Amino acid sequence: MTSHTTPDALTSHPITLMVFSHTWKHGSYTSHQGIRGILRKYDETCTPRNIHLLELLSTSIYIGLLAHYVMLPPTKFHTSSTQQGFGLREYLLTIFALSLITSWSIARIAGPLLVILCLGLSFPNPIYPDTNLFGILLFSLLLSLCQLHFTYPPTPLLLFSSIYSFPLAVFIRRTGIFFAPIFLFLMFLLSYSMTDTFPPIWTDTLLRICVGPAPMQTRTALFCAVLVLLVTWGFVIMSLYSDDRWLRFSRPVGVEAQHSFFKCVTLYTRPYVFPAPLNLLAAVTVKIPIHLRVFFGFNLSVLSTVERVLWRITVGPFTMVLAGLHKILRIRITRTSDYT
Repeated sequence: MTSHTTPDALTSHPITLMVFSHTWKHGSYTSHQGIRGILRKYDETCTPRNIHLLELLSTSIYIGLLAHYVMLPPTKFHTSSTQQGFGLREYLLTIFALSLITSWSIARIAGPLLVILCLGLSFPNPIYPDTNLFGILLFSLLLSLCQLHFTYPPTPLLLFSSIYSFPLAVFIRRTGIFFAPIFLFLMFLLSYSMTDTFPPIWTDTLLRICVGPAPMQTRTALFCAVLVLLVTWGFVIMSLYSDDRWLRFSRPVGVEAQHSFFKCVTLYTRPYVFPAPLNLLAAVTVKIPIHLRVFFGFNLSVLSTVERVLWRITVGPFTMVLAGLHKILRIRITRTSDYT
């Protein structure tokens, strides 16, 4: 189902969509066979939706740490005796970046990988402003923020109904490429038409000397052009309507959105998934010994038991809380709909 060679009729079939939607919310029935009683109920909280929420939370913490670092960077002292070393922020960034590298796909590890390289090259000193490494950190932050808009997890798109968010995201990505050049050019002109409103720090830039502040008519015209472009884009989105909510923005957009959603469900439909940064602990205690069992003779069943127990201790409490919150929210929504 995750391959683009799958027939569109099978991908868009209501039963297929219903199965994947149910698996996303409640997990796979075959993931915890052989387990009975309360432990089975406990393990069944390892649903793709809950694991994705935990991974999205860890990604948000990583982005927050990186944003805090570039907004409030370390202060560089002139005397060598008062130079700072690695602090708590640097170590936390290293841990989260390493865990995301081992958790994400190759297409998304560029941001955390750049952070690891920058911290490694600056060790044991922190990364100070006005350096090339600090510029790379800024680029990594912007890249991580942009990647949140992709249809590959972890993404905030999965916090909303996938039947609405995924087709809209795919459509915006496709049409955004068409509108991007003129939109960026208009924003550039609008920004530099208001150079007299910027702080004095920009007064010595060559571009301001060459362009200078524009008349009010020019500013108003550029601002209106940007608004017209955004409104036109909105009308294009709203004008495309179909009875099939997945295919409202055309069949190719809907099919691509469905494939993206299926990949998200498949990625998390595994028993005992460890989100970042707990996946580092699982890698040391379970994953690496599994790969080395040929050389050291580790028992695979023992390692599977260790993985299961480790998940129940570290990840299980969080998924149980999320499952309880989902249940409470579902009950409240049901009661509200009964009154209306």
